Amino acid sequence: KEGFVFEISQEVFKNDLVINLPILKLDSKLGVKGAMENLLRFWKKESYLGQKYLYGDEELILKLKEVFDGLVTKSKILNVADGTIIQKSDKQAVILDLILASFNPQNVDRVFAEIAMIPLSQYLKSVKIEEIEVLGRQIGEVQWELEKA
Repeated sequence: KEGFVFEISQEVFKNDLVINLPILKLDSKLGVKGAMENLLRFWKKESYLGQKYLYGDEELILKLKEVFDGLVTKSKILNVADGTIIQKSDKQAVILDLILASFNPQNVDRVFAEIAMIPLSQYLKSVKIEEIEVLGRQIGEVQWELEKA
């Protein structure tokens, strides 16, 4: 795809369920480092490092989303994100005590961006928060302007 080489680990294709376990963080460039950014590790290391040298994280995430959307595999990827202690972009930590989960990694990142009250990265702008089913505590109950905390 347009100069991108995607060599995805065979483990994604060998299993019925793959569990993606990102640790949620805030990033000055990307906004949210979470489930989508963690999926970059599904690439074979050599392929990932070559692409990372040429492109920024957000561009890689957008292309990876296209690839995963087009993949037909028996595997389901469950994203369970650790939001217990959040590292802010200035490297300070905030305790939120959250766990977010979804089969859609963008939903995890979008809900976290809403909770943290940060501007949306390009890869999250198409995800409508009102279309995401939230169980347990509602977003407004745990919302906190993390970058100002």
